[in-house]
Amino acid sequence: MRKSLKFVFYILTALFFLWQLIPLKVNLDKFYIQMSYIIFLVFYSIYESIQLTKDDKKKGSPFFINRIKLAIIFSVLLLLLLIFLN
Repeated sequence: MRKSLKFVFYILTALFFLWQLIPLKVNLDKFYIQMSYIIFLVFYSIYESIQLTKDDKKKGSPFFINRIKLAIIFSVLLLLLLIFLN
């Protein structure tokens, strides 16, 4: 299941960025395509984070949790840097 979802994620991401680069004449509004991709992206990231947390519990390593903490710290630092530069 994880491999197939990852494959679908890569295909949809490639199609989404190609659609952004090469404008096509489609009857769908750009907003709906972006929102459907973002909704898929959110659900996929939640699923993948749950699976990685389960993998860490099986292995007994806090690798994924440490990556999340690191990403949060760098996001806060980037936000503070942008606030101070403006």
